[in-house]
Amino acid sequence: MLPWLAAEHAEMFNAYQQTQRPIVEKALLTVHHIAAFIGQEPSRAIFVGLYQRVGEELISRQDFYAKPEVQRLVGLGLERFCF
Repeated sequence: MLPWLAAEHAEMFNAYQQTQRPIVEKALLTVHHIAAFIGQEPSRAIFVGLYQRVGEELISRQDFYAKPEVQRLVGLGLERFCF
């Protein structure tokens, strides 16, 4: 499903990408650019994009779930994978 999201629904893919475990979030605070890939099989991935990190914003879980793109992800059943 991730390749389809990246190609056809960038806003939902970006919402999916914005959810990280605390240890990953901490590491991301130290970088300026992030390369996104979707793993296909061992040693193989599809390049999705290169992003520039321009800051961060801490929002509540309630505000995050209120975003329309996140609601669409939940509707697709992706909640258990990324939130």
